[in-house]
This record gives sequence, structure tokens and C-alpha cells, in this order.
Amino acid sequence: MSEPTNVTQLQQKGNQWNTITSVLIFFIQFVVSYFLNKIILPNEFGKAIWAFAIVGFGYFLSHFSWFEVLVRKEKVSKQDEATGFTISILSNLFLFCIFFFGANTIAKFTEEFNAASYIKAYSFIYILLALSFLPLVKLTRDIAFTTISKINLSAKLISSLCAIGLALIQRPFLSLFFLYMGADLFTNFFLIFATKWKPKFNFSKTTFLPNKNLAATLTLQKLAGGVSSNLDSILIGQNYTDGQVAHYTKPYGVRSMPVSFIARSISKVTFPTLSKLQHSPKAFTETFFNTQHFLGYLLFPLFGMLIALAKPFSVAYFSPDWDIQLVTKLLQIFALAGMLASFNPHFSSLLQIKASNKQLNAVTFSQNIIFILLLIVSLPLGLIAIAVAKLLSALADFLIFSFISNKHLEQGYFSSLKGFLPTIFTTTITAGASYALYSATNHINIQSTLYFIGLALVYGLLYLGLSYFIDQKGFNTFKETILNKYV
Repeated sequence: MSEPTNVTQLQQKGNQWNTITSVLIFFIQFVVSYFLNKIILPNEFGKAIWAFAIVGFGYFLSHFSWFEVLVRKEKVSKQDEATGFTISILSNLFLFCIFFFGANTIAKFTEEFNAASYIKAYSFIYILLALSFLPLVKLTRDIAFTTISKINLSAKLISSLCAIGLALIQRPFLSLFFLYMGADLFTNFFLIFATKWKPKFNFSKTTFLPNKNLAATLTLQKLAGGVSSNLDSILIGQNYTDGQVAHYTKPYGVRSMPVSFIARSISKVTFPTLSKLQHSPKAFTETFFNTQHFLGYLLFPLFGMLIALAKPFSVAYFSPDWDIQLVTKLLQIFALAGMLASFNPHFSSLLQIKASNKQLNAVTFSQNIIFILLLIVSLPLGLIAIAVAKLLSALADFLIFSFISNKHLEQGYFSSLKGFLPTIFTTTITAGASYALYSATNHINIQSTLYFIGLALVYGLLYLGLSYFIDQKGFNTFKETILNKYV
């Protein structure tokens, strides 16, 4: 059996596990957030989320992108591993010191609230990131995503139970710590023991120098991605109150959950798969488009539901302490942006493998200049204006990614977009019908959560039924991925 076939089977198995566990993790995160939204006040959420956005910037400097360097290499020597481990230890310990010892100084960036305690608590993730580096490289290179998926699911379950339990005994600080950082802490702790590995400090210039430009480019790209993801929340923290931070970031967090837990999870399988197929243009292109269609089939209906049923969702998801009208409008804007952002991790996987450093830098520079300019203009105008700026930035990102990716695929990217029309049509019809159903039944006196669950079930069944007849490629890809028999 040829290598492309073997790699494709491994990807299919990885996608099967990643899809199942990602949906479960997404559901767990949603349920936990639902309970905590009812118990914890918006201003406490604001401090926790703002600190998470700050500390999250360090993720993009962690390992100096040596993880991607090792994963995309055809062969990895012991010297490569030792150099990568040394870089991981040094970079992550440096980040820990910055955030732990500099927490009070960083927290002064905001005037209305102080998030220093959260910054200090979150900083301990970098110690575990340093140690889990080599195990994650080994598992990823082997496309062992069954193991990784089991670890991620276990970590999410444990951290979620901790978050709910601590909220019930009125420990909001610890509860939100486990909500936002617990899964990462447990995941990296479990990864340390997932494979056999020997830590070895040995920084080799002969190993580092040939890859330093690639590492620097990828690090810059990830850091710029962090800017587009977090800069708005950080600047809102400086200019607005902690409550307003929460009202902006919680709807954005709902939009981000499908991208974070599903799209990025699948891209973790796609990246090593495409790396192994980079010298087989036909298999590379086919895998890219099949995975992208699969992503659209999964995520478009989720965002369509959020747009159509934003009001009943907001009433069910948030407590009366939240401004329901505001979060409803923000959620609809962010959900539309989420449709465009669904493919970003997938595009990034392709470009990290195929694009030159010059192209990667051009993409990074263009996307961030557009976002920063839009943010500067919208920041004084209020939260709705900032959300619209985020939407326009997502549109610009999609267009830029599409044009650059088009150059690295055997089949033209834009000509392939017609393959998404059935998915878009099915999502639109389902969303329209569900909104009509909500408009006709919103007078019914049913408890808000049960009412939304009922609407969501009708939405899901309608989408699956329509896609069976209209979007057969997406439906079959979904079915084959879930029922995949490859081992």
C-alpha cells in the first residue's frame, strides 16, 4: 500500500477520534460555562478572561515554534530533539518568570480592575508546557491522535468537575481558574507520562541555524494570530470596566468554542498529515479540500444556529445579571465572523508547510495591519462597533488566506468553493426555518433552557435531514469519519 494511502488512513482515524472527543469537549465546556454563568457575576468573569488573554500571548512564544519545525521534518534526530527540548525549557521558564513575577506590573494596564492574582495562577502552565514538549512532538509525528484525544477528554472532564464543584462552594476565583486553565494543566501533565522520553540539554548550532528563519517566521505568525484573537479584549480591559470585558468576551468565547475545540483540533491532525503528503501534490490537494468541506459541514450549522436562535440561546445561557440584549447582538455578529474563521487553522497548516517565509510574513503583516486599524477606529465607539470590526477583520483574513493558498494547490481554490454551496444552502434553509419556528412559539411559557434545547434539537434534525438530500458529499464525509474502520 502506498504511503499517501497509509497517511490518509491515519488521518481518517485521527479525525474520527478528534471529531468525537472535540464534540464531547465542546459540549462539556458549554455545559460548565452554562452553570458558571448562572452562579458567578460578570465582573469576576471579566478579570479572569482578561488575565487569560494576557497570559495566552505567551503561548505563541512557547517553544519558539520548534514543535512545528520538528513535526514537519521528514526525519528527526536525537540532536534535533535535544535542541528542541532545550529551547522549550528556556522559553517556557522565561515566560513563567515574566507572568508570575511581573503580574502586578502587568495588571496596572487596567484602571478599573486588578487581575494580578489570575495572571500569577495561570503562569504555572508554562512549567508543564516545557516538560510536555517532546512527548507531544512524538505523538503528533506518529499521528497518534487516539492517545492525544483520550488525554484531552480526560483533562477536560477533571477540570470541569473542579470548576463546577468550586463554584458551588462559592470559590469563584478557583472555579474560573479551572474553567480557563485547568484543561491545559491536566493535558500537559498527562502528556509528560504518555510516552518514553529522556530529557537532554544539548543546544546544537548546526541543528538550530538551518531552521531559525522558519522558526522565527512561524513564531511571528502565531504571535500575530494572538494579536488578532486577544488584542481587542485587552484594550477593552484598559478602556472599559471588567463587566464590559465580560459582556464582550463571553459571546466571543461562544463563537470561539467551535473553532478552538473542533477546527483547531482537526487541524492538529491535518498538519502532520499534509506534512507527510507535501511531495504528493494530488493527495495533498485532495486531503486539504476534503478536510475543509468536513469542517464546513460541522461548523456552518453551529454558527447558523447561533445567528438564528441568538435570543433564546442568550436567555438560556446567561443569568439575569447579564445584559441579554447586548450579548444577543454581539453573539450574532461573532457567529457570522466564526463562519469565516472556521478555516483559519486549516489554512495555517497548509501555509506552514508550503508557503515561503516571505509569504508567511506577508500574510501575517497584512492581516494584523487591517485588524489593528479597524480596532483603533472602532474602540471609542462601543462594544458593537468593535464586534463589527472583528467581523470585517475575519472577512479580510479569509480572503488573504484564500489568495495565498490558491498558489499551493493543484486545483484552484476559488473554483472549489462551489463545493460548499450545498452546505451553505442547507445551513441557510435550516436557520431560516428555525428562526420562523422561534418567532411563532416564543410566547409559549416554557422554561428557557428546555425551550432552547427543543429548538436546537429541531434545528439539528432538520439540518441532518436536508443535508442527506442536498449536501450528500458533506453528509457522507461526516458519516465515514464517524464510522471510520481504519486502525
